[in-house]
Amino acid sequence: MSREIVGKGLRFSLRHAPCAHICRYCLISESRKRSALPFARFEQLVHRFYDWKQARGRDDFTIGIFVGPSFDYDLKTLKGVAKLHARRGSKFGILNLGGLRRDARPMERASRGLRISDHDSAVGRRARHGA
Repeated sequence: MSREIVGKGLRFSLRHAPCAHICRYCLISESRKRSALPFARFEQLVHRFYDWKQARGRDDFTIGIFVGPSFDYDLKTLKGVAKLHARRGSKFGILNLGGLRRDARPMERASRGLRISDHDSAVGRRARHGA
């Protein structure tokens, strides 16, 4: 007896920005390797699925993205992630600092209008958190 499978959406995930935490319980950062796929190619792929969704009138079909495991993006990637969120109809307006190595970029990002949420102040004190 066979059953019909009805797809309700897709979730695209890219391991792009390594996390500085190295938490023992975290399954997301279990592998420290980055994806070989560049973000620009990932962005093109997701946009193609949004184009398909729009052309077919599939308002019932959801497309989600995850670019992580941390938000340690360069500004070009940050703009691309914001475009993907806009395509979904939402605004990318908050940037979590958890998992980021400490540097001047968060303040540069804040100057571009993003709210910053710092949920762990210990990251970046050493080469790796807790090392």
